[in-house]
Amino acid sequence: MGESGELNWIVLFGGTLTILLFIVAILLLSWASHRRLLKAEAFTRQIIDRTSALIVLINSTGNISSFNNAFGSLFKSQLSDNDTQNFFKILPLEQSKIDAIRGGNEVNVESFVVTGGEENVGDRIYIDWIFRPFQFEFGDEQLILATGIDVTQRTQAEEKVRLHQKRLKQLSAQLIHAHEQERERIARELHDEFGQALTAIRVNLTEIEYDIREKKEESLAHRIQDSKALIASSISNMRDLAHELRPSIIDDIGLVAAVRSYGNQFANRLNIGFDFRITGQERKLSHEEEIVIYRIVQEACNNITKHAEAANVWIHISFQDSRVDLTIRDDGKGFEPSRIESNGDIRCGIGLLGMEERVSHIGGQFQVESQVGNGTKIHVSIPEGGGHE
Repeated sequence: MGESGELNWIVLFGGTLTILLFIVAILLLSWASHRRLLKAEAFTRQIIDRTSALIVLINSTGNISSFNNAFGSLFKSQLSDNDTQNFFKILPLEQSKIDAIRGGNEVNVESFVVTGGEENVGDRIYIDWIFRPFQFEFGDEQLILATGIDVTQRTQAEEKVRLHQKRLKQLSAQLIHAHEQERERIARELHDEFGQALTAIRVNLTEIEYDIREKKEESLAHRIQDSKALIASSISNMRDLAHELRPSIIDDIGLVAAVRSYGNQFANRLNIGFDFRITGQERKLSHEEEIVIYRIVQEACNNITKHAEAANVWIHISFQDSRVDLTIRDDGKGFEPSRIESNGDIRCGIGLLGMEERVSHIGGQFQVESQVGNGTKIHVSIPEGGGHE
């Protein structure tokens, strides 16, 4: 073969080798790009799976294409029991919301999931969902990206505020009613007790004038004694009424003695057992703190009288280093506290709500423990310095 033929073979072989090298280079680049893509996809998936947000990809019918660990953990039982894994079956929504989602609209909706038990028995987890159309279409079907954020703490806080506002509104109405009843009672006592006594005294004074004029000494002495008895009775009734309006007994004999005296009178009136204990070093509190403790005892005993049907009552005042604890316990019929906590409904007038507001006003803590058939315990903890002098 001549030089020309050899040259052609060399050129052909070199061109083929160049093409092969070029193809290998393209394959290597493709392989490297694919590895980078896989790594990027794995990294993205790792981030998605580690986020606390719920992320799920669904189609227009609600069938789930993909979801992250947070969603899978929360809906584990529903996903295992649902062959089709349809999002709208796992988490029922209003039909209008489903139609809007299927129509490719961005939709925001809040729902809840019950965990740890049947609905209305287990704990509720509230989730704020946002549904957005997924812009990349696969085949003829467009996907929808649903992201959910756990808003349980926010929802529970809002519920507590709503309940607190409801209870305050109810308490305000009850206080107005109680004030009107108190005014009516005071007016009735003034009319019945003092009005009648003053009328009788006036009659006696008229008769005394007549007896003096006629010198009827025996009748005169009787009228004077009767008037003195009416005045003494009126003074006693006036003191009782003033004591109810403002317990001056605290200023006279101190908080502990006042509570002990009131408890003994209360127990004697109902003919029930009464146990009073003091622990810690007794000391003087602020006037407002002492008034609150005394009023709590009064209201608790009032509720026991009206509702508890108790045979025994225990009152314990504990003087701690920087606070005072008050515990009032009875062995009466008790009640269900959850009924009060859920809707603020209570049959004790201002009762427990009034006590809680009094304690809260001076920065204290109020707790009620009760069970039907097992009595009631009220515990109050008041930090010293919470009241005002």
